[in-house]
Amino acid sequence: VGSFNIKAEYQGDGNFKTSEDTHSHTVNKAATTTELLDALGETDYGQDVQLTVSVKVDEPGSGIPTGLIGLVIVPGPPVLIVEELPENSSVATVVTNTLRPGVHGITAWYLGDANFELSIADPMTHTVKKADSETSLVSSVNPSAFGQSVTFTATVEAAGLGLFAPITPTGTVTFTLGTAGTMTGTLDMSGVATVMTDTLPAGTHQITAEYSGDSSFKPSQDSLRQTVKTIATTTKLDGLVSSAIGDSVDFTATVSETLSGNLVTEGDVTFYDGVKVLATIALNGSGQATYTTSSLAVGLHPLKAVYNGTVNFQASTSQRLYHTVSTTGSTTTLTSSQNPSVFGQNVT
Repeated sequence: VGSFNIKAEYQGDGNFKTSEDTHSHTVNKAATTTELLDALGETDYGQDVQLTVSVKVDEPGSGIPTGLIGLVIVPGPPVLIVEELPENSSVATVVTNTLRPGVHGITAWYLGDANFELSIADPMTHTVKKADSETSLVSSVNPSAFGQSVTFTATVEAAGLGLFAPITPTGTVTFTLGTAGTMTGTLDMSGVATVMTDTLPAGTHQITAEYSGDSSFKPSQDSLRQTVKTIATTTKLDGLVSSAIGDSVDFTATVSETLSGNLVTEGDVTFYDGVKVLATIALNGSGQATYTTSSLAVGLHPLKAVYNGTVNFQASTSQRLYHTVSTTGSTTTLTSSQNPSVFGQNVT
């Protein structure tokens, strides 16, 4: 490329003298046409977008262009990609997985070199859809016992064609805890959300974690079955072991959790004298139920207290308390209505 003075010089021969002439000749850069090809046209976020830039030399030019090709992708902060054409090739392929969901306009151009002109490809669009997400739900302890603290952890990750998305999902996860209501957790930088509860009643619960999705990822959910076991209890019966007939006596049943020793405050206790039901009394806030009576008959009474259990606590029976009711002391006084009396007189 450039301007050249061309000289042709005839050397002459035996009959003709030498001669010459000059000519000014200009070589211009050859025109080029740049074409942009999108291999897929539509991808999920995180999926590779393959853009091919091809530089062709317009006739009558020829040769292999060298130098740089460039791409600008909008909207959002413009993505500028500049690459050098491969050696001995006028085709370059650009791969990126950073385009966020939306419709993107793409412009490509060839920057030219010493021999070839700059050219710009026709613009085109590429659609990026939200990527699939996958939610995994785990329980810290399963089965658990009533009143035990359980942590539910949901991990949300990119999935499907968007598996290699450059960022992790953001947003919130709604945990549905069966009949115990819902709780909401926010995803951290690692895509993990947790909630903790100790209010699940005994039974089997369907626990669901539902990811709400964000601007880059679709919603997803996972679920598990959480089993909450009833708590074993221990019932202890206290009271006097003996009394006299007619005395008022108290018998107190105390109900506690077998393993932890914590007092149980829900449910009721039935008091028995042998197989005879004496009374059923509700537990108070101190985990106790007290039966008071003054009507026990003389003799030995094998007493027991039975905690009847609830949906959360197992029933339990106390040890036998043997209570003896004895007769009480008495004094007899005898008096006469007439003393002395005479024969035939009435005497009371």
